Amino acid sequence: MELSLKKSEEKYRLLFENAVEGIAVLQQGKIKIWNPMLQNMLKISGEELQDKNIGDLIYVEDRKRVEELHFQRVQGLKDQITEEFRIVRQDGSLRWLESKGIQITWNGSPASLNFLTDITERKETEKNILHLSYHDQLTGIYNRRFFEEELKRLDNPRNLPLSIVIVDVNGLKLFNDGFGHEAGDRLIITVAQLLDGESRGNDVTARIGGDEFVVMMPNTDQTQLKAFQKRFEQQLAKKNLSGIPISVSMGYATKFEQEMSVQDIFKRAEERMYRRKTEDSSKYKRKTLGRIMESVFDMIPWEKRHGENTAKLAKLFGEVMDYSDKEQENLKLAGYYHDIGKIGVDRKILIKNTMLEPEEMRVVERHPEVGYQLLNTTNETLAIAEMVLYHDEKRDGTGYPQGLKEEEIPKGARILSIVEVYENLIHDRPYQKALNPQEAKAIMVSEKGKAFDPELVDIFIEEVEKIT
Repeated sequence: MELSLKKSEEKYRLLFENAVEGIAVLQQGKIKIWNPMLQNMLKISGEELQDKNIGDLIYVEDRKRVEELHFQRVQGLKDQITEEFRIVRQDGSLRWLESKGIQITWNGSPASLNFLTDITERKETEKNILHLSYHDQLTGIYNRRFFEEELKRLDNPRNLPLSIVIVDVNGLKLFNDGFGHEAGDRLIITVAQLLDGESRGNDVTARIGGDEFVVMMPNTDQTQLKAFQKRFEQQLAKKNLSGIPISVSMGYATKFEQEMSVQDIFKRAEERMYRRKTEDSSKYKRKTLGRIMESVFDMIPWEKRHGENTAKLAKLFGEVMDYSDKEQENLKLAGYYHDIGKIGVDRKILIKNTMLEPEEMRVVERHPEVGYQLLNTTNETLAIAEMVLYHDEKRDGTGYPQGLKEEEIPKGARILSIVEVYENLIHDRPYQKALNPQEAKAIMVSEKGKAFDPELVDIFIEEVEKIT
């Protein structure tokens, strides 16, 4: 019998000492017995653990709750209780533990047997998942899901007056098309940081769309709202990306009485923002296109002259063709902007004085498409976008970007192709010396039916002296 008991005790001792979870007996809130795993979790010596008050190890915010649970266990008020709490180790670090326990008798008095598991990694994962579910991945501020839940919480009489500000970033597509999506991301991040930076502690800033933000401002009247707007606009005026100022359209509204619908307030702010955007966006896009074109001129020494001369030649060709004033202006505008897509090409490639490598050529051949995307964003340049897209197509189908041939190429693009090539030929480039007009005309004639529309080349050659 004694041998059997001894073997049984030995078995349970081995289980106790080698358990992968911490085990402790608590009596009157003090640790009476523990296993090595618990000691390792707590990073504390055995001497210090003996009769240690468990409350001294628990993070202050969790202490009262855990002590109450221990009392319930000891008193047998609940069969088994699982709880999560934080402990403070001797080095000051916090760890999350999960505790499961039952009532037992220890040395003739009530106690609790507790099994503890370190769940710190799990809690960190849960925290990260929760953060991701409520935060915008790009900007780090709150997302639409959080905004919708928080709006319900803030819709409370104690938060009146409750103001809502809606901000829409102007020209995001232009930035994406002209400078790449990384530039567009920087634009969004910059606006998010400025909005969040000018918000107060109780305000909630969220990104609720690709280029749309909202700021919810509890206890904020019209005066405070306008002060916020002024601070934000002052900071915004100091910022630019790629030399282009940042522009936003803003609308706001305030809920003064609880009877007012917070959804109606949101809609009112949104409507005001859209009215402002109608006024702001078109002007900003025009200005931005101009800045992008200036950037291209800065990148390529000869491009400003080339753009201006091509614009003049295109307009004069339109006169020869007896086009309407509007059509002539469109040709002029297309001539000026035809290389705007080169903003997306590395400057080293654009000013290279030797033959381009195939990969470099493929990069250059994208510029008509980039130009089309940029010019397609404003009403003022919509009519010329297609001319710019196809100005490097060739009559025989060997051009780019789509390999169109003959009449598939829009007439405006065929005209643009002729005048811009002629302008190139009669001026120096790193890879070629300027030709005189007679030499340039001879090349144009030799490319009839291959690169150019024969009929249009004949008209141009016949009228070139008048045109130039």
